[in-house]
Amino acid sequence: MLNRTRLFSTAAVLMLLAGVQAQRSVTLSSQSLCAVTGSTVKIPCTYSSSYYRRPKEWYRVQSSEGEPRDLSKDPQYSGRVSVRTVTSDCELTVRNVRASDSGVYNFRFKTWSSGWISAPSGVHLTVTGVLGKECWGVTYTPERVCALKDTSIDLSCSYKHPAGHTVIKSVWFIKDQTGVEPVDVREDEEYQGRVQYTQISQNNCSLRITNLRERDAQTYRFRFYTDGGKYTGQPGVSLSVTDLKVTVSDWGSWNKKLSCITTCTLSNDPTYIWYKNGQRVTDRYINELDVKSEESGSYSCAVRGHEELRSPAVCVLDEKSCWSVTYSTQNICSLIGSSVDIHSYYTFPNRYKVTKVFWFIKDQTGVEAVDVREDEEYQGRVQYTQISQNNCRLRITNLRETHAQTYRFRFYTDGGKYTGQPGVSLSVTDLKVTVSNSGSWKKKLSCITTCTLSNDPTYIWYKNGQRVTDRYINELDVKSEESGSYSCAVRGHEELRSPAVCVFSEKSCWSVTYSTQNICSLIGSSVDIHSYYTFPNRYKVTKVFWFIKDQTGVEPVDVREDEEYQGRVQYTQISQNNCRLRITNLRERDAQTYRFRFYTDDPTGEYTGDPGVSLSVTDLKVRVSDWGSWKKKLSCITTCTLSSNPTYIWYKNGQRVTDRYINELDVKSEEPGSYSCAVRGHEELRSPAVCVLDEKSCWSVTYSTQNICSLIGSSVDIHSYYTFPNHYKVTEVFWFIKDQTGVEPVDVREDEEYQGRVQYTQISQNNCSLRITNLRERDTQTYRFRFYTDVGKYTGDPGVSLSVTDLKVTVSDWREQYMNLICITTCTLSNNPTYIWYKNGQRVSECKSASCSVAAVGGAVSYSCAVEGHDSLLSPPVYSPKNTRAVVLSSGDTEEGDSVTLSCSSDANPPVLAYSWFKQRAAADTLLTTGQNYSISNISSQHSGLYYCTAHNRLGQHNSTPTLLDVLYLPKNTRAVVLSSGDTVEGGSVTLSCSSDANPPVLTYSWFKQRAAADTLLTTGQNYSISNISSQHSGLYYCTAHNRLGQHNSTPTHLDVLYSPRNTSIVPSVSGDLFTLVCRSDSNPNSSYTWYKKTEGDVKIIENGTNLTLSSRADGFYYCKASNGFGSSNSSEWEHTSDTDNSVVKYAASGVTVALVLLVLLFIAVFLWIRRRASLFSNRSEDNSKNNSAPVYGNVSAMTSDPTQTASSEDQDNLQYSSVYFRNSHTQEAPLYSTVQLTEEVEYATVSLAKSRAVPEDEIYNNLKLNQ
Repeated sequence: MLNRTRLFSTAAVLMLLAGVQAQRSVTLSSQSLCAVTGSTVKIPCTYSSSYYRRPKEWYRVQSSEGEPRDLSKDPQYSGRVSVRTVTSDCELTVRNVRASDSGVYNFRFKTWSSGWISAPSGVHLTVTGVLGKECWGVTYTPERVCALKDTSIDLSCSYKHPAGHTVIKSVWFIKDQTGVEPVDVREDEEYQGRVQYTQISQNNCSLRITNLRERDAQTYRFRFYTDGGKYTGQPGVSLSVTDLKVTVSDWGSWNKKLSCITTCTLSNDPTYIWYKNGQRVTDRYINELDVKSEESGSYSCAVRGHEELRSPAVCVLDEKSCWSVTYSTQNICSLIGSSVDIHSYYTFPNRYKVTKVFWFIKDQTGVEAVDVREDEEYQGRVQYTQISQNNCRLRITNLRETHAQTYRFRFYTDGGKYTGQPGVSLSVTDLKVTVSNSGSWKKKLSCITTCTLSNDPTYIWYKNGQRVTDRYINELDVKSEESGSYSCAVRGHEELRSPAVCVFSEKSCWSVTYSTQNICSLIGSSVDIHSYYTFPNRYKVTKVFWFIKDQTGVEPVDVREDEEYQGRVQYTQISQNNCRLRITNLRERDAQTYRFRFYTDDPTGEYTGDPGVSLSVTDLKVRVSDWGSWKKKLSCITTCTLSSNPTYIWYKNGQRVTDRYINELDVKSEEPGSYSCAVRGHEELRSPAVCVLDEKSCWSVTYSTQNICSLIGSSVDIHSYYTFPNHYKVTEVFWFIKDQTGVEPVDVREDEEYQGRVQYTQISQNNCSLRITNLRERDTQTYRFRFYTDVGKYTGDPGVSLSVTDLKVTVSDWREQYMNLICITTCTLSNNPTYIWYKNGQRVSECKSASCSVAAVGGAVSYSCAVEGHDSLLSPPVYSPKNTRAVVLSSGDTEEGDSVTLSCSSDANPPVLAYSWFKQRAAADTLLTTGQNYSISNISSQHSGLYYCTAHNRLGQHNSTPTLLDVLYLPKNTRAVVLSSGDTVEGGSVTLSCSSDANPPVLTYSWFKQRAAADTLLTTGQNYSISNISSQHSGLYYCTAHNRLGQHNSTPTHLDVLYSPRNTSIVPSVSGDLFTLVCRSDSNPNSSYTWYKKTEGDVKIIENGTNLTLSSRADGFYYCKASNGFGSSNSSEWEHTSDTDNSVVKYAASGVTVALVLLVLLFIAVFLWIRRRASLFSNRSEDNSKNNSAPVYGNVSAMTSDPTQTASSEDQDNLQYSSVYFRNSHTQEAPLYSTVQLTEEVEYATVSLAKSRAVPEDEIYNNLKLNQ
């Protein structure tokens, strides 16, 4: 037992000594120094010990054994070394250093209870020649870096410079132009918000670039500035940025070899991960993978640590196996009010291209699913992000119960669409506390949800708003003495607490808890004051508010109704039982105590949280204290301790002093200037500047940037920060644009161009911002700031160059059914803006950069772009052609034979590339030509019709409304027709109709009947009607069509009137012993004849035919009957006798008969001779006698002239007839004079007379014989 006690005592002593030893240390500010011969070197250090420290000394570490010598006593350093020790600081100064001074130096001290205590390693001093080249340097580790796109990278370097010099500034840059100061990469718009300088140790500066892009592949150089010059590290760090790609090579007929390749060799020897159809292929961590035939699918690769940055998927072996959608999980449970990310990974055969992707919730057969972004329930709360190709993530913020749905992902390609089934089932829950008995003195509380929360959450319990520490399970045991109001939350979502539940005693459940009781904030900033309140479950809250003045017996005033806070306060409720007060643009008089009060439906149920939250409001101020004759200590002080452990930022003459983030700053004599401080997150709220050491160095104007690019119509703020010696007073400040030597510049506020559009604002002392609203192109100027003090003026040069631009969309050519739209500006917009794209006025959510790839669409389409924050300042749209119009270029009417030009115009942006001309046709429209104009020469009526043109540009095409090309022409194709449903019969009615093709349309129609002398105008009008028609109306009719260009005659049409037989008679003739009776009749059509013999008491049919031949002895009474389809007519009886006893009488009778016949023939011959001369002018006449019609000539033989010629009137005067039969015209139209030829000296030899009759078409003149 005694030994055990001794061991314990010894261990305790050793531990105590170790602790004491740990409290004693020496810290050197650097590990190495380089100095130039003859210069002065200062080596600072600090040491600490709670015990008396003596002796203490600087010494040079010896290379051989032996006790080090105090440098102040070393004769080699006599008169050149001084040591300064103040409290815990120790500094060695060596003047006029020599090459022999090169070595390792250290500091040591002793206490009463210890030996020498020194730094583990000393400072290595190198002394070089006068130029000191060896003392300047930048070392990059490594010099080449290869990193994945969208990852982060640290570029490291260390630098050195001769001792005695102070680093004033250090920058990384990429563009190095001779004679031009390089731009700090932090100020490059391409890197805004993505770069950061980190200092691991002194003389070290690392550059961190996040969210790497391909264009970040550059050579990065580090430059540092000292009071003795500047130095740039060459050649810099070459950064390569790559993505991952899978290549496929054959490895036999049944095997493929996949390789995950990059364009450069990735740093840090990465481990590769393979995926098949989105699922991880486990335990294969090399960059190659063998795939067998039975393992076909879509493969991709990634690098461990960046699993979300997968390569594009590649289809291997079988395309059917390559269509897939994989979800990271099929079930998600999230809290109401929180956000959720739902991930999908999709694959498809390589030869297809994705045209559209979206998430949806409602899937109805035959109905196209609706993109969830377009659902009113999700407006402003959903976002798609693409971490890598083949990946689409859906983020839903501020979840509601109604969002509990199944979410599916669908993508479209140029070869089809694919939907990932069954989707992801999202459940949304709140937190609820249930209470169960666990004995009479104990309750068990459970924090329950309606679904199992994802990611194995940690639970947090609260009692009366105060956190119950160290109980991170979803159950809590509460004893009777722990009564109160309990609620729970999940770590990471502490603001989303469950409703509070009162346990055991109601009296313990009334409470208001504040997140803090004291808050200190900066003037001009904003502050949030949180309260959490509880009450018994059976009551209901009716009213809540914050107030500052509490007077006994007087109802406090809601702070929202206080005039001092108008427009600056807001209440928000994150969850039940929570109320947050936000105050913006804090003022000094806002320093008050703020209390929260709530009312319930219990008449006495009001509760106020005491003592409230005390808000202090402060500004920043720089305090200067001496720290020796060559050094000043600056402190950034406030009147209260700022909340949230702020990071301080220092500025010298308006420029940020990098990498010094504490509230104190040491300024050496060689660093004079005007200093101010700020707090990170509130950089605009700087302290007033303080002039340190040298007044001449304190005059300055600093601009936040020297170049600004803004949109026409927007507003811009141009910030300046100015400094001057403290004991002067500023009397005037202004901005100006025109600076002329010897002429006082004009305040921009007084410039007419800027009237009502400029404003000066002062966020803090020494700050003056110029705001210009409703920017115009001519506002593109250089703006300078000038301030006046009671002793002089100062102008900040070179000023700020403002460029003002509009937005414009350019369109690339089609490529694989896609085109690229680019939103361009004449300058690079500041602040790396997010772009907004609109299609037909609707926002295109998947495009957020300056370029947007869109698929080809049919129909009208327009695109425009804007910049987020300036949604109303849209670019002029680019659009497919519209208002396309086809017109006929003509000074008047277009008539046949003219020339005409059709011209096409269209409104399109970009302009129309090509025009095409078409003519509408019944079958299919015909492409006529391409070009803006279409010309036709020697135009004809066939060119009339509807023409249209099509205008094409890169976005689509548009057809014009067809335009009518109206070619005017004389009437043609004039035609006269008889309108009749059957034969035209005497006594009936008939209408003749005229039609004609004419443009302009026919004005009048005229009707004529051909006559021998002259054609007779019958009437005008398109139709000619005849009622109670007779045979005299038969003949040739024609019509004439007239328009304003002329007229045209129709071909004559024949009107043939049909009637029954009439004037039936018998004509006898004698030839020897035979007596011939001929039956004649006037009819149309021709009649058929029947002969009858009348005997005593009977009538007999003898025969049919025109002629009846009788012997001289055939006595009796004879008559004939003429018949056609319209009736019949009998002749008179003819008596024939042959008795020998009466032969004289018969002879005499016969003589008389012959005489009579000869007289009749003579009469007829004379009559014909008279009539012939009148009838020779026409082959038709309606003026013939009742028994005769105009001669029609059908077949005349023995002609000597051409049988196809038509006889003229003069030829007819010399025409003589050998045998003529006069007949009525035929019922059908026949060619007139078709075979009539002229004869020589024809005489009338024999003439047979017959009553006129109708004959067939081919019988006209068929019985006319010519004798020579």
